[in-house]
Amino acid sequence: MIPACEGKSDVLLGEPTRTPYDLHFRLLGFAIRIHPAFWIVALLMGFYGGDNEPLTVLTFVLAMLISIVVHELGHALMFRRYRIQSHVVLYHFGGLAIPDSMDSMAGYGRSSRYQQLMVSVAGPLAQLLLALLVILALRLGGYTDDVVSRYLPSHYTADPIKAPDFFLQQARVEDAVRSGKIVLERIQGLSARDQQALAGCDHDGDGGIDGTELSQVYMAYLLPGKAARNFILFLVYISIFWALLNLMPVYPLDGGQIARELFQLSGTSAAIEKSLMVSIGTGVIIGLLGFRSGNAMIAFMFLILAWSSFQTLQQYRGMGGGYR
Repeated sequence: MIPACEGKSDVLLGEPTRTPYDLHFRLLGFAIRIHPAFWIVALLMGFYGGDNEPLTVLTFVLAMLISIVVHELGHALMFRRYRIQSHVVLYHFGGLAIPDSMDSMAGYGRSSRYQQLMVSVAGPLAQLLLALLVILALRLGGYTDDVVSRYLPSHYTADPIKAPDFFLQQARVEDAVRSGKIVLERIQGLSARDQQALAGCDHDGDGGIDGTELSQVYMAYLLPGKAARNFILFLVYISIFWALLNLMPVYPLDGGQIARELFQLSGTSAAIEKSLMVSIGTGVIIGLLGFRSGNAMIAFMFLILAWSSFQTLQQYRGMGGGYR
């Protein structure tokens, strides 16, 4: 979620206590520890948003694991760029990229005014890059990711998926409709991928596509196999929307750290206080929007973060604003 060093003023950023049930491994030279709380939250989210089939839930957990590891590696790689050794811990809703020692933090943020900003930005960018690479790979294979076209017109993202109306319109233009069916041998003005998708709808093998068969044409643009489809959907969805949520200017998310750094780099007075006020307001707004859209988990999370920012602001003012 965020690099631990970025939140010196927020208790939410402390590294969780080690347990006998932690999972340890190394990736790209970084030590990675997964706290048991990560698995619990991931399973709960999988049950909350899926069809509750065991394979679907496990697929969600795997996609969440990969996406968040990539996110934290983004932070860790940027630390390495500044010659700071770090390790990664996953827990609860995300994770932390944590410097290995306070000695490695000496001079952090001093040799470059933008180091802390770049470390915070690197995590969400790594996640968005993962989503982009997956989408590009799917496009090269002629498949849809089944995510971005729910929010953007398919031609904006080169998504090959076509709606039944597209085929009906083309069939009418080519006079390829007979007795309420699209005659495959008469429709020629389609791309090879669309022709293949349409032909795959001819389940009874009579050379014609009726309305019932055509209504399932979108399936031809999905990866074969339910598990593979779910994994890609979850991976792309988590990588995009988790990154975007993390970029909201709310402590202790990456966006909150970025907002703080931007306020400080601008030279404005009371920079941290202003960033905390932005955090409170943004958290409340997103929380209310979460309730309005029926997403109680997002709503409660952002309202809790807003309350945490309010408490931090009170503590900060109580100390007389002694740090920027």
